[in-house]
Amino acid sequence: MGKQKTANRAGALIDDAKKWKSIDWKHARRQVRRLQVRIAKAVKEQRWNRVKALQYLLT
Repeated sequence: MGKQKTANRAGALIDDAKKWKSIDWKHARRQVRRLQVRIAKAVKEQRWNRVKALQYLLT
């Protein structure tokens, strides 16, 4: 059996924080809102496959 590899979490946490701060939140909120509107429209039209596909994009 081989040795299990371990990651250096201290460096990873710093990288994660930098990535988190670099997100364009205005753009992200706009994209989420657009998808939510499209989902609501698909539900209203009872297009369930479209609803499922759009919901998948939010995950």
